[in-house]
Amino acid sequence: LFSTYLTPDNPDVETLFNSISDNVTIVKDQDGLVLWNMFNINTIGDMTDGEAYQAKMSESDILTIEGELIPYNYPISLTAGWNLLAYLHQNCNDVADMMAPIENELIIIKDENGLVYWTMFNVNSLGNMCPGEGFQLKILNDLTFSYPSGTSSSRLGFDDSYELVERNVHYDKPANTGNNMIIGLPKTSWSVMPAIGDEIAAYDESDRLIGSTVFNGDHIALTVWGDDLTTDTKDGLAIGEKITFKLWNTDMNTESKLVVTKWDQGSDMYTINGISVASNIVLSSETSLDAYKLYQNEPNPFNGTTTIRFYVPESTEVSISVYNMLGEHVSNVTNDIFNAGENSIVFNANDLRQGTYFVRMTTDSFIATKNMNIVK
Repeated sequence: LFSTYLTPDNPDVETLFNSISDNVTIVKDQDGLVLWNMFNINTIGDMTDGEAYQAKMSESDILTIEGELIPYNYPISLTAGWNLLAYLHQNCNDVADMMAPIENELIIIKDENGLVYWTMFNVNSLGNMCPGEGFQLKILNDLTFSYPSGTSSSRLGFDDSYELVERNVHYDKPANTGNNMIIGLPKTSWSVMPAIGDEIAAYDESDRLIGSTVFNGDHIALTVWGDDLTTDTKDGLAIGEKITFKLWNTDMNTESKLVVTKWDQGSDMYTINGISVASNIVLSSETSLDAYKLYQNEPNPFNGTTTIRFYVPESTEVSISVYNMLGEHVSNVTNDIFNAGENSIVFNANDLRQGTYFVRMTTDSFIATKNMNIVK
């Protein structure tokens, strides 16, 4: 997300990005209009003062803009729901100070890294707003917003009433795919409160890490990342895909499954820019090391071959078969004894027609099914 506090001499977005066009994959505005050089498409036209834009880059680069300074208190029209907001001050200021004029209308504001200022849960992982940055914010009603005068803050932006989110130690940082969803885990929702420093991670149905954070003793805003549809590979959550959670106990050095049994808002299904809030979280006695699991085949959809991965906690006989939409058995993938741990099988679907199928894994004590899509 980027913005400018200048009105460009030539506001045409294609002209503005011409100097770095080799490194720009796509530029989008808040209405879904795009500059897409690959297809010679420019539906954005001129940049709008006060609006931010989302750019995907193949490589890092510097965009230079010349023009007339926009007053920091320039009136910006915002609509109910999500907006892309430009930051108009020429120095950094605390997000809480900057959003004060609309604090009763503001639901949430977040930056390109999924850091948030979420007053409902007293969460501020965002800190300062700085020149050149753009932000996504969700508001209750249509309004006109103007930034208040700033104090040229150089501090982190966390006042005494907000908690700084620590860095992960056990879980990696997930990939930033350009779109995300925020999941609220209020401290009142835990059946058993984690210890400060414990880590929480979120996974997609292929067991890919798509979000992680550290418990600091207060409410949590967990950012989970969706699939980047401009790439050929799945690198995040698909719309409607189920999210699962794990907890790393730093004292015991153990990993357990977290289960949200009730949601106050939303659900565990991914939606772009969605907001879900848990109301009851329980720690499963089943850890990641004693659970059977069938992962989503990759790639999916596919043409030719795909890899089917699964996990068994002990050496056991595993049967994996493919069924069509009518429930008819169409192919055997494997029927063999596998050692404990993660295993994988390459499945050749050249004999099957294009369409949707079901992959079913069966053991003496476990049955699981995944959708599989074949394209020709």
